[in-house]
Amino acid sequence: MSASPVLPDQPFLRLMLIDDDPVFRLGLRVWLEQFPDLRIVAETGDGETALQQLATEFASTIDLILLDISLGRNHPDRLPGLTLCQHLKTQYLDLPLLILSSFSEPVMLAAAQRAGANGYCPKAANLEDLVTAIRQVAIGRSYWSQLGNRVQGTEYRETTYPSPPPPPPPQREKRETISRLFPKNSNSCDGSLKVS
Repeated sequence: MSASPVLPDQPFLRLMLIDDDPVFRLGLRVWLEQFPDLRIVAETGDGETALQQLATEFASTIDLILLDISLGRNHPDRLPGLTLCQHLKTQYLDLPLLILSSFSEPVMLAAAQRAGANGYCPKAANLEDLVTAIRQVAIGRSYWSQLGNRVQGTEYRETTYPSPPPPPPPQREKRETISRLFPKNSNSCDGSLKVS
């Protein structure tokens, strides 16, 4: 892995990570330390704290927000990721926001894009791709990886799956049930039973 040149106006990109998985936050922070132009300077596990941190101390110092869109999914009393995305882009319109999530439902990604998200990169992405996504979104470009490419510019097409086979006709179902209950060699039924 090679680090790209540092952006000219500042020594590094200041990132805010909003993800409710503390192990993931720690791992990403440690991993990004090898890139001199990227640094997580603020992190939190919930939307309310993120909004508070931005309002009180980080609004003018953050260059990019990394947001897990599935935030709050396991905590119904917490601000959901998509709602947080909408709040962030309403209050901080010019602050780039990259969705970094294992949640890849195209409808949700399309909603995040409509809310103002500037890109999407799955958590399972190649780590070099994540760095590319961070750098692209931070300089004002959009980045929609994998499923996101189908979402970008509302070119989203829903994945279709083959239809399940039709259910068996009721007559056949009745005969099969009767055959299981009264096999032909059974003394309880002579096999002449007719189903209508």
